[in-house]
Amino acid sequence: MRICFSALDHLGFGNYKEDAEAVLEETKAVAAKKRRGSSRLENLGIPEEELLRQQQELFAKVGITETQSMYQECHQILCSSLTEYLYIWFEHIFIAT
Repeated sequence: MRICFSALDHLGFGNYKEDAEAVLEETKAVAAKKRRGSSRLENLGIPEEELLRQQQELFAKVGITETQSMYQECHQILCSSLTEYLYIWFEHIFIAT
């Protein structure tokens, strides 16, 4: 991939190049951390169904209702989707393939 920050100069936004570069580096770090995090979970060797069962058991122990559990799961999915969308948007805007 080639970064196309020169387009910012041509469009009259050259003063944003430093910020865009910083955001790119941060985005790359977040994406790398996300990939590392998912592989750690995969390396546990515990099936997803078992992890879900354990999670539900823990929620039951602390008195969290099913509705709260579903809310938390939806929140996690939404945050993950938003992060992925922003990363794709950033690539689309600032990275030329």
